[in-house]
Amino acid sequence: MPAARLNYKDWADEVLRAIHEREVEGNVGATILALTEMADGYRAEGKEKEPEAIRCCQEALELVRNPELDVITDFDVKYSEAFIQLYMGTVYLTSADLDNAVASYRQSQTLFKERSKPYSEGVAWMALGIAHHIRAQDGHADKFLRWREALTAYQRSLSVFEKLSAPLRDEVSFRLSMVREQYQRDLEDHCRAERERKRMAARGRVIPFEPRERPSLSSIPVVARIAASLEFTLAEENITDEIIMLDEDHARNATYALQVQGDSMINAHIADGDYVLIRSQERVENNEIAAIVVPQVDDEATLKEFYADEEGRHYRLRPLNDQEPLIIVIPNPEDEKAILQLYARRKTKTSPIVGTTPIVVGKLVGVLRCFR
Repeated sequence: MPAARLNYKDWADEVLRAIHEREVEGNVGATILALTEMADGYRAEGKEKEPEAIRCCQEALELVRNPELDVITDFDVKYSEAFIQLYMGTVYLTSADLDNAVASYRQSQTLFKERSKPYSEGVAWMALGIAHHIRAQDGHADKFLRWREALTAYQRSLSVFEKLSAPLRDEVSFRLSMVREQYQRDLEDHCRAERERKRMAARGRVIPFEPRERPSLSSIPVVARIAASLEFTLAEENITDEIIMLDEDHARNATYALQVQGDSMINAHIADGDYVLIRSQERVENNEIAAIVVPQVDDEATLKEFYADEEGRHYRLRPLNDQEPLIIVIPNPEDEKAILQLYARRKTKTSPIVGTTPIVVGKLVGVLRCFR
């Protein structure tokens, strides 16, 4: 971590250290690579050289955006443009031009995602988190929005690095914990100051207060849907603008939250509109409530009580609502008749699904309910 609170050059250096060097083939590619290296050199020389660094990046962007490059097969135009945007964002970060830094980092993240470059996309998310983190620390009027954006960017970066087992995951995890703590502190200080302001208005005098011990918080993203893999679940387009902040005891290591639709789990006290906390995992014990996807039937997960028989011949997905049928999933069509006869003898109302296997994508670890 930088020693100084707002040493922009050190923050920018951390971004650059996270970027792996890439060799670009061809004369145009070599020129672009040289321009980005020149930009980095100018950036390192100090503030008076920052305009030259920006100029080099802009020249590189003009080259890479030349429509004629589309016919060059050995040159990845979008990938190179993404790296130039990452470099340019870092130059802006050094010069404390945070608005332009955020814009460049966002563009680089989008381009890396389009090119399916997860490591580089993770670096871009980390860089975006750093820029928002600085803006929040600077005390901007919208600092609480910046805290939330920093949390989101670091969370997405961490989800990428965890899947890749990348060394940067520890760094991003540390930053995420730090932002949670600072965000909570700012939020509590703001609330106390607001209460104090109202009390001063009533009494006409200032009453000092002592800071309280602050709990450690976890930020849990709310997703629009859950599907057959965590990678899809936490994809950018699938995460809503909501973040749930909970202390660690109540968060219970949840990976994400989902808002419930319908009353299929009402007997488990899970009602329509509730938020369920899901910990991403591929296995659960029998009779535990889980988020489950049934391929070839629905690409979204359903929240049900899960049971797998010991031989793997069938699975039960039980809605905890007496008005809804028991879902029986039978992977092998040859077993269908015998298994359905078994449940018929029990006089159980069933809804059979044949020829597929359910996939567990997470375990229910908590329920949140808001009263209006």
